[in-house]
Amino acid sequence: MKYTSRLVKVTVVLFSTFFLTQWWMGTIWSERYWTWLNHLFGGQRLGLASDVELVTILIFAASVSSGFLYFATRASQFLKK
Repeated sequence: MKYTSRLVKVTVVLFSTFFLTQWWMGTIWSERYWTWLNHLFGGQRLGLASDVELVTILIFAASVSSGFLYFATRASQFLKK
């Protein structure tokens, strides 16, 4: 049971991270963030700006997903009592 619940939690975090990342990449803020990063790196490192954007967005999306799952789990445990 413990392994099953962990597997479900990991799956939920991965899927929500994927969807948050896809949503971010479709917004205008993604382009602005990439442009800012490209300017920060001197304007000639397009691949580096893209990689840094992707890594930071994945970290942020995974953190948000994990935090949401943590609070949802805690709330459900609180409501059971």
